[in-house]
Amino acid sequence: SCGFSDFKDKSGGSAFGRHKLSPLISPKKTVEGAVSGLLASVAFAALLPACFMFAARRFPALDPTGAAAALPPIWAFALLGLCAGALSQIGDLAASIVKRWCGLKDFGRVFPGHGGMMDRFDGILFCAFACYIFFEAMGL
Repeated sequence: SCGFSDFKDKSGGSAFGRHKLSPLISPKKTVEGAVSGLLASVAFAALLPACFMFAARRFPALDPTGAAAALPPIWAFALLGLCAGALSQIGDLAASIVKRWCGLKDFGRVFPGHGGMMDRFDGILFCAFACYIFFEAMGL
């Protein structure tokens, strides 16, 4: 998946996870990890355009077309982060269901211990739809 929960050594789920999210589908995922992943998605989605707007005001040469002024409000990006983060986790769980149904541990051997190549993109496949809708709706 594309969330911050991929960094197993430092994620909120590894540090604080006590309650299993869905033990039959993905035994290592926790509610705490899901919540920390959502919070990280919201924070990153809001922080990135905020930093761009700040930099564009300070250094006008970074934004010669004035695109920063036309960006949606920060809360809209935070909402995008919430939706995309949730959809990314749903995509990860959907891929886990497919793996369980097929009797597989990993989707491949390209990234040993990481679930294979599909596990790098399962969340992106789901959250890309939300991002597309957001950017189309905002006229970006």
